[in-house]
Amino acid sequence: MNKKEKSIRILKLLLLANILRIPLAFIKRAIEIKIHSPLFTGISSSLIITINIIVILIAVITAFAED
Repeated sequence: MNKKEKSIRILKLLLLANILRIPLAFIKRAIEIKIHSPLFTGISSSLIITINIIVILIAVITAFAED
């Protein structure tokens, strides 16, 4: 796999990660409305950021593992 194919694969996986992130944000907001707790809001925000980082790492690793 050449560099261009790798770049395209990474971009596709990142796009997929962003599409999957939208429902997560809606779920997070719905839970925040039910539970009025600033602690929970902080925990859920950091959890979503962690999930995003993990998805990006998986995207990059799988793109380079295809060699």
